[in-house]
Amino acid sequence: MMSVKENLIDLLESIDKEIDLAGRKKDEVKLLAVTKTVDVARIKEIKEFNLNEIGENKVQEIEEKYEALKDDFEFHMIGSLQKNKINKLLGKIKLIHSLDSLDLIEALDKRLKNNDMKLDGLLQVNISKEESKSGFYKDEVAEALEKMHEYKNIHIVGFMTMAPFTDDEKVVRDTFRGLYELKEKLAKNNYDNVDLKYLSMGMSHDYKIAIQEGSNILRIGSKIFGERNY
Repeated sequence: MMSVKENLIDLLESIDKEIDLAGRKKDEVKLLAVTKTVDVARIKEIKEFNLNEIGENKVQEIEEKYEALKDDFEFHMIGSLQKNKINKLLGKIKLIHSLDSLDLIEALDKRLKNNDMKLDGLLQVNISKEESKSGFYKDEVAEALEKMHEYKNIHIVGFMTMAPFTDDEKVVRDTFRGLYELKEKLAKNNYDNVDLKYLSMGMSHDYKIAIQEGSNILRIGSKIFGERNY
């Protein structure tokens, strides 16, 4: 088994190569290390690569790791958030990637307001309309953005999606391209409390396609820390 350091050297080289091939600039694409089920000591190994933002899928893991890592890393919430766990997350994260409904946005905004806090978030978009995935359908996104003027404490800064887990590259590419095109189209509108600058797309198995199709946040875990035992 390769070490975290060896994995990261290979991954960063691969990402840089893909960015060059796509004609993009290296500082356009952020690598977010996904640290679910990874222990604190192994997470700290990525610091030497100037990676200081990590993504977690569960509120419980953020709570467990926060005190040990808060001085070195900023946390992103990338998994589904239940409304009854919002309070446990407040003040601990830089960005939430998984705003998948207006009900969640309303509840989160209310809690943020009550605590005099603000937070950036991404709308989760279910481009492929998979029943197993949550999120806004493509034709629901504009209406959701129009409502954001009602929520003063959560600021929408982009979109997140997950491509279907398939070997069909066209399906994956169409998913990522669809979200990029949606962002470009809607960014022309002047929505209040919205700044569409981030596309969180691409994971360990499809990050190369995501780079080619305009992603600027890659959520990668197993390519860094190895396969998980869930």
